[in-house]
Amino acid sequence: MSDIGEHSETPLIPMQGLSAEAVDKLGQQWITTVEQLIAQSATPAGSAKLAEVIGYDLGEYREMIDRIKLELAPEIVADLEKDAPLDKGMGALKPPDSAE
Repeated sequence: MSDIGEHSETPLIPMQGLSAEAVDKLGQQWITTVEQLIAQSATPAGSAKLAEVIGYDLGEYREMIDRIKLELAPEIVADLEKDAPLDKGMGALKPPDSAE
């Protein structure tokens, strides 16, 4: 299994059906790398929201994401599409002690 932390991120630029206008709109949502785009598109809700943000039809958006995924190593895509482990906490706060 690869470690996404060892992978340098790829700046988001117009490519594979992603227009310069769409890149700008994604940047306004703080999505500035290909890896962030793939990770945010891993769920149906994420894909639907981002398709709406950039003004793409959902089917067109999914096809574009599939083309962009081909530019990355398969193990990187697999890491980006994993569900977050909910038992590890989700931020700066320490997870609650299960003994309480």
